[in-house]
Amino acid sequence: MSAGDPFPHLSWMEFAGMYANNPLFDEVLADIAAYRYEIDVDMEDYYRQVDAKEIVK
Repeated sequence: MSAGDPFPHLSWMEFAGMYANNPLFDEVLADIAAYRYEIDVDMEDYYRQVDAKEIVK
């Protein structure tokens, strides 16, 4: 932190590892990864549709 930090007690390091022993942690990470994959697939499909429309022009 810098010397002029007005909130020195609010460090992200206080929260590091707070869910490491939570039995649902890996499940939550898997859900996040699945959701990101779903969004990526949707975006790829959207861009293919946009590209197809541009080719037709």
